[in-house]
Amino acid sequence: MSFHNPRIPRRRLLTPGPYPRKALWHRPNRWRRRLWQVTGLSLLLAVALIWLAERARASENEGGSGELLLQQADGQRLPALLLNSDAEITVNGMVIHTRFRQSFSNPSRDAWVEGIYRFPLPDTAAIGRMTMQVGERLIEGEIREKQAARQEYQQAKASGKTASLTEQQRPNLFTQKVANIGPGETVTVTLEYTDTVHYDQGLFSTRLPTTITPRYIPGLASGALQSIGPDDETQPSATHSSLQMDGSWGWAMPTSAVPDAHEITPPQTLKAAGSHEIRIAIELNAGLPLQSITSPYHDLVIEKHGPQHSITTRSESIPMDRDFVLQWRPVAGRAPQAATFTESRLEADNQMANYALLMLLPPAAKQSSRLTRETVFIIDTSGSMGGTSIEQARASLLLALDRLLPQDRFNVIEFNSHYRQLFSNSQLANPELLQKAKHFVSSLEAGGGTEMLPALQSALRHHDTGEQLRQVIFITDGSVGNEEQLFELIDRQLGNTRLFTVGIGSAPNSHFMRKAAHFGRGSFTHIGDSSEVGAKMGELFSKLESPVLRNLSIHWPAGVEAQTLPGRLPDLYLGEPLLIKTRLPGSLPANGMDVQLQGELGHSRWQQTIRLKPGADNQGKGIARLWARQRISDLLDDKARGADAGETREQVLELALQHQLLSPYTSFIAVDKTPRRPVTDALKGKAVGNLVPQGQQALALPKTATNASLNLLLGLLTFALLLSLHLCGGRHGRRHD
Repeated sequence: MSFHNPRIPRRRLLTPGPYPRKALWHRPNRWRRRLWQVTGLSLLLAVALIWLAERARASENEGGSGELLLQQADGQRLPALLLNSDAEITVNGMVIHTRFRQSFSNPSRDAWVEGIYRFPLPDTAAIGRMTMQVGERLIEGEIREKQAARQEYQQAKASGKTASLTEQQRPNLFTQKVANIGPGETVTVTLEYTDTVHYDQGLFSTRLPTTITPRYIPGLASGALQSIGPDDETQPSATHSSLQMDGSWGWAMPTSAVPDAHEITPPQTLKAAGSHEIRIAIELNAGLPLQSITSPYHDLVIEKHGPQHSITTRSESIPMDRDFVLQWRPVAGRAPQAATFTESRLEADNQMANYALLMLLPPAAKQSSRLTRETVFIIDTSGSMGGTSIEQARASLLLALDRLLPQDRFNVIEFNSHYRQLFSNSQLANPELLQKAKHFVSSLEAGGGTEMLPALQSALRHHDTGEQLRQVIFITDGSVGNEEQLFELIDRQLGNTRLFTVGIGSAPNSHFMRKAAHFGRGSFTHIGDSSEVGAKMGELFSKLESPVLRNLSIHWPAGVEAQTLPGRLPDLYLGEPLLIKTRLPGSLPANGMDVQLQGELGHSRWQQTIRLKPGADNQGKGIARLWARQRISDLLDDKARGADAGETREQVLELALQHQLLSPYTSFIAVDKTPRRPVTDALKGKAVGNLVPQGQQALALPKTATNASLNLLLGLLTFALLLSLHLCGGRHGRRHD
């Protein structure tokens, strides 16, 4: 027997039997139509999602592992510029000469293009020559005031002439523009620069950066491009999106803190077949017997020819996704205690001048009892530190914590878009608090912006530490655009604190790291791989725990008017050499002259005499430009300390023009005098991206706006959700039939 309520239709009963299986199909036609609508919409949405994902992937990767593509105004896509580089490096003693070539190839069959490429070079390099090769023609570049060079380039570009413009945005970030590259044509731009060898802890090295870690841009967006450069040049006001159409602008808009943000934020790209590779060849004449020659990040092929070594990478070319570093170590006991190099130069006034480079390695003092320290650790946990960088940063900080003694005081500050301190004030390094700090550090993850200023302000607040040394150790990749603002803060608030920077990652902002340590009267350590953490942090703490050579001064013979750089000699830490660049009017005596250096090493007076002799065999070639480059750097440092910007500009401009140097206020321009592009043919602009640095997560790359495809995708998802809710609501909102 069954019981049935006549008010409830039998088809709605949920009793066992055939009804549950058949109920769906026995419902009214209206409900079946709704079911088919939802099913069809779901299928349509799935197809749209797949199509959008493929379009977004192709757009963001610009071809992924294939070729770079150039977007045309009519929506069609053509093969875009291929970029490859060559570096020929010659090392003589402490001086490096590099010939750096960039080849822009246009693989399209009918399009004339302009290439815009922002690239890194060593931040201490003195760039003194530029040439452009078009087919068999070689055009010598000329140094011009920056605005005049821009105008000449624009005129050549508009008239169909092939032209190249090289500008400096930062001491380690430059822009190369090449206009009117013909179909199937390759244009090669060559830069030549001089630099000095780095020496620390008995190891010589040189570094060639090949890509850029994207800089974080703090400050309030201006909304329009007005003042765009350090030399107060202006462009017509326009929105960022419209200016970006020609491919010459970056992904960021100018802000109150970084007015040239659009010029220091180049696009990023993944590896493209046949592009973004570099060939490196080195001739090394160290001037002393060597124990080893190595590269920490690349495999080498080394051939010895008497005292000279020819060096290449094992692969003919390597991807431009991380810095190239070459290191050489002298045979034990043969490291120099002093070295001098000189260059004679006829100046513009037809007067002879001598330029000298002096390297002095003070002896290590006997280890005295270690003073207690207050150490504040700052660790960058922003998005650009994603991937292997945050792992290296955590490992570095954990090792640093292990070096603290119970009588030391310490604190940890981590920052991204905001900052937080582990303790409100520095605490004694007892086992319990150290364990708490290690747990804090181990849990840190990367994400967010790179707001350095508040974290540095907190770390540099003055505290009365009595007899304690106060040291700040700053672990970061330095990927910020407001460097000058930070340098000004460090110089103003440093007091008796010393700031040491630890650069993390395969392509850190070495300009910021080195200069921050310079203003902080400390030193810069770079860690490019996890395998280096232990050794590099050990070397850093050996410095921090050792006596420092302080209050250095240099004394020249009576009557000698030497212009010595740096003007204020730095403190020296264990294993660090003193590098001095000097300009001497007139000629050096044939038998040379004695120069005396004095200082305080630990609790004792220290002095040493070094003999400066006229140069031989042209070993000092390029030292005059190195001196001028250092003088320009010092003038810009004074500007950060409050010197008049107009006076600084005039002094820098005079030096740069006199010594034919690239600077913030001068540029190299090369123009082929013969027009080549027909005026009836359009010119397509293309910003050539930098490779994503090795080990960095793609999600860590900065974005300034939501992708249009993503907006459409979100819109479709929202529409589908609302429709589903409407249909379900329609069913349950009605009374039962």
